[in-house]
Amino acid sequence: MDNRWMITMLACLWALCGCAGQQIWHSQPSAADLVTPDFEASLKPVGPQGGNFFDAFQFTLINRSARPLVIDWTRSRFVHNNRLRGTLAFTGLTAQNVKTPPPETVAAGQRTAKTLWPLTLLGWAPIRDRSLDPGASGFAPGVLPEGENGLLLVIGEGTSGKQHKLSVVLSPQPR
Repeated sequence: MDNRWMITMLACLWALCGCAGQQIWHSQPSAADLVTPDFEASLKPVGPQGGNFFDAFQFTLINRSARPLVIDWTRSRFVHNNRLRGTLAFTGLTAQNVKTPPPETVAAGQRTAKTLWPLTLLGWAPIRDRSLDPGASGFAPGVLPEGENGLLLVIGEGTSGKQHKLSVVLSPQPR
């Protein structure tokens, strides 16, 4: 009799655990947009295929001015809850320049787009890790935290660069 009771209890617990709500992350607004006389910028949180969370930003900038614009990636920062949390990583950076990414020039009338990851949230695969494909990168993006997440974008070089903030609020909601 005790075994039947124990098996019934375990089955009920297993069923309850299986019914527990899974959280899906939401962004409010879905993307942060900024329009100035010189450019239009958009920052949208994105997640992995089939994931219920966000681990990166899709960034787009369109130069609407008659002159080239320079994005100072070294001074641009990941923002979480109104606090600067470090630089951003993107495809094309190397171990030598990931902490001081080169500036990016966007010609007049041109567009740039890239996926951005907060450097502080990246997980790096050890060199001895042989599980990565030969063409795969050596890092995995971390989950963007709950709260305000965004980018402090610096347009211009040196001390003359102007700061522009783009941010969204991320929150989990039960499924």
